[in-house]
This record gives sequence, C-alpha cells and structure tokens, in this order.
Amino acid sequence: MKFKRTRKKKSSAATSKLRIREVLSMQFQPNYDRLFKNPQLFVALVVGTPPGMLAGGIFGGFCGIYMTETWNLTIDAHMQLLVGVPLELVLFAFFGVCTGAIIGGIISGGITGMKAFFKGDPSLAITRENIWQVVLVYLSFSIKISLVLGVGATLGSLRAPGVGTVIGGFVSAVLYALIEKSNFNLRVN
Repeated sequence: MKFKRTRKKKSSAATSKLRIREVLSMQFQPNYDRLFKNPQLFVALVVGTPPGMLAGGIFGGFCGIYMTETWNLTIDAHMQLLVGVPLELVLFAFFGVCTGAIIGGIISGGITGMKAFFKGDPSLAITRENIWQVVLVYLSFSIKISLVLGVGATLGSLRAPGVGTVIGGFVSAVLYALIEKSNFNLRVN
C-alpha cells in the first residue's frame, strides 16, 4: 500500500503576496555594477569637488568675517594674532573657510557626480586618447556649478548671513542642476 503525498496548496493571497515581493525586490534592487564600474563617475567626483571647495571656502571666509563683525562675536582672551587683527576674526574666518569648503565641495562634487551617473555620455568611454576631453567636460560643469553656488551664497548672505549663505548657495546650485537637466536654454535675440 503506497501513500501519496499531497501538497497543501497555498492560498491565492499568500501566492500573490509572494509574487509582489519578488517583483518589488527585482525592480528596486540597486544596480551596483553601474555605480562602482563607472569610471566617469569617479572622474566627475574627483574633478568636480575642488572648484566647489574653492568657491565655498572663499565665500565661507567672508561670511565668517562678516558674522564676527555683525554679531559682535568675541573671545574672552583679547589677543591680537597679527598686526591689529583680533584673534576672533581670524578664528571665525578660518571656521567659515573650513565649513564653506566642506559644504561647497559636497554640493559641487555631488551634483557633478549625479550628472555623470544619470546623464553620463556612453560615447565618452575613458581611454588614453580622450581622458582630457572627459575631464574638461566635468570640470567645466563643476566650475559653472561653483559660480552659481557663489552667486546664490552672496544673495543669501544679503538676507541672513551664515544660514542664508548656505541655503542660498545650495538652492541656487540645485536650481541650476535642474535647469541643466531639462536642457533649458535662454536665448537672447
């Protein structure tokens, strides 16, 4: 006498939940090959960060000096570091340079890297012959982002020095990136 094994059939609700999970896991799996094996992304990050750091450092230093003078920020030790330059002025300017360089580098490098990741030109495969062409494409975009970052930081600092500088620079850089993404061209006739 042989017994037949009977398998319990899964309910249709359990089967549909399992299929939904499979579909969702397939659709939303990140494509790590595209991220890590994309040399244009790494070139864009390396080339795109220094112009943002330079612009952010310059505007951050001026913002630190302006905030020290405007808000009367003082340190109890009334020392003068250089000829007639108070220590708090140098300290807050240095703090502004460091903070501005970090924020500017992150914004500029991040937006340039996003452009390389999402809109990278596959015809610009990096070879020995065209490495400078790829570097110049991302460097020019990063310089544009840095200039827009500086203009936005200047306009933001007019409203509220410090926080307004950071917000103005960030908003202007993101707006420029969105305009660049949509290929919006202003034509003057």
